[in-house]
Amino acid sequence: MNTLVLGIGNTLLTDEGIGVHVIHALAEQLGDTDDVTLLDGGTLSFTLAAAIEDAGRLIVVDASELKAAPGTVRTFVASDMDAFLSGPRRSVHEVGLMDLMTIARLADRLPEHPGTDS
Repeated sequence: MNTLVLGIGNTLLTDEGIGVHVIHALAEQLGDTDDVTLLDGGTLSFTLAAAIEDAGRLIVVDASELKAAPGTVRTFVASDMDAFLSGPRRSVHEVGLMDLMTIARLADRLPEHPGTDS
């Protein structure tokens, strides 16, 4: 099962580009792997829908307003992720991650959430 690790962000806006920086660091550490795809999603676009739909699992790395100390890392899984993305807009990206997940859900192609049984 292929896992897509999607790094989102704008590297011109310093810490807002963390997802992209993580993808590049992982690429250096992991090299080529058959079961993990690392994708620099930039500031998102509807063109990412196909990559999300083709993945067996999805991990997204992005900066977000968490109302917490700078550098705080949080993990959202399954319905917690859906609830977080359905709340007030927390992204400066042109297309919201929830929009892409909704496309995949409507096509019945939303990847399995990490941490759930196959």
